[in-house]
Amino acid sequence: MHTGEVKTLEEVIDLYDRGGEPVGNYAGSVSVSIKPLHLTAEEKQALLNLLKSMTGAAK
Repeated sequence: MHTGEVKTLEEVIDLYDRGGEPVGNYAGSVSVSIKPLHLTAEEKQALLNLLKSMTGAAK
């Protein structure tokens, strides 16, 4: 994403599924705006398919 650490949609889905990553200098803290999703493998695949279907020409 903005830091270049997450390179694929699969990695983005996994990041959000686990509730984000530790942030700042506070050990164990995570973003308060991202909550773990606890998606099943099937839900992750469905979300990936949905995101990949959202393509189009830039305006």
